[in-house]
Amino acid sequence: MSREAPVVPMQLKLAYHAISDMQFNSNSATRLDGTTLHIDQAALHQYLLEDRRLAGIETHIVHPGESCRFGIVFDILEPRAKEPGAGPDFPGILGSMEAAGQGMTHVLQGTAVTVLDSEAPVAGGKVVEMSGEAGETCPYSPLHHLVVIPRAAPDVERHAGLNALRLASVKASVFLARAAVGQAVAAKAIEVFELSGLTNPDREGLPRIAYIGQIHSRQRVAEVDEQILYGANTIGMVPVLLHPNEWMDGALVTSYMTRGVETYFYQNHPIITELYRWHREGKMTFAGAIATMAGSDNDDRPRNAMLASQQAKWVLAADGVVLTKYGGGAPHADMALTAKMCEDL
Repeated sequence: MSREAPVVPMQLKLAYHAISDMQFNSNSATRLDGTTLHIDQAALHQYLLEDRRLAGIETHIVHPGESCRFGIVFDILEPRAKEPGAGPDFPGILGSMEAAGQGMTHVLQGTAVTVLDSEAPVAGGKVVEMSGEAGETCPYSPLHHLVVIPRAAPDVERHAGLNALRLASVKASVFLARAAVGQAVAAKAIEVFELSGLTNPDREGLPRIAYIGQIHSRQRVAEVDEQILYGANTIGMVPVLLHPNEWMDGALVTSYMTRGVETYFYQNHPIITELYRWHREGKMTFAGAIATMAGSDNDDRPRNAMLASQQAKWVLAADGVVLTKYGGGAPHADMALTAKMCEDL
């Protein structure tokens, strides 16, 4: 990087394609026809079964309002695909190791790829309810779902089978969204996400707010091949600066025990998108984001809290922070200690 070169902010453009219907169509390739997504089911199955750890695949389409319940949910993703030249899809899992959060990403709005885990126990598992009173409270009931049920081969160990489910989830998501690639002019809207950096005279006097979010809880040690952050399982991870665009553009997927957070949540991160909105409206300056962990012991907890708070104060020059936890009860302690250390600075 040249010292004379101007600093160019990381810019992400999300091209939203509204989808009102989803259908299987064996007579042609997967494509968009207005607001209808036609899916070549045979081609999708063939693509997913390239992973030899899978013995079979089922796919079903479920529409909003159907009298249908499905589970146990492994993960839910919004179909998205990068425009050529804008970087890889899900780097570290599906694509090469490059930074996410840049260029144009096509979004099939109103749809979801929902992968089920056929080997998961029912107790404690998550289901999606599409109708009735339960459907009214389910955040995913308004979406058109491509439900994918991969079945691991009998000789595949459980952790490898889960890794195969993860690969199938991102492959199916990108497979669908590639129907929109090259059709930015047909998108109903294009939203631009970028931050202006540490120094911007136009924003003097505005409070600088950072986001610190836990992405995993060490209460459950990740599998060796569990891919969470850029394909890594987070073992040995300490808090790391992660541009808000990276959170939404494939750098993160949820862990195998989703704890109420799906990858769809990261892709449409309500806190990050709200902080961006306040940034655009001139209410505050969105200083940036930090990904952290909930520790497994009393050594990890103060170390992570100290590093996250120091990064927020001295690297992002934040005046305040928004914090979220991940997982069960113990992560509350990590979040509270991080908040206290931020207040003490």
